[in-house]
Amino acid sequence: MRILLDILVHDVQNYNQIALVTAESIGEFEGENNPDFQVLVKQLISAINGSSLLLERARKLGYASDKNPN
Repeated sequence: MRILLDILVHDVQNYNQIALVTAESIGEFEGENNPDFQVLVKQLISAINGSSLLLERARKLGYASDKNPN
């Protein structure tokens, strides 16, 4: 079970990284002179980072449940 969790977390983290780099690039190129657009990009980046944090927590919980199979 842990190996499947590791693979899933790794794959989704890769997608998150692509989304993060894309959002940052869009913010640099398109949002330079548009403060409203910058707010949207910051919210997008925050959501991606939140997703990555959630994945890391899930991974840690998976490890903890493997150690205590009650």
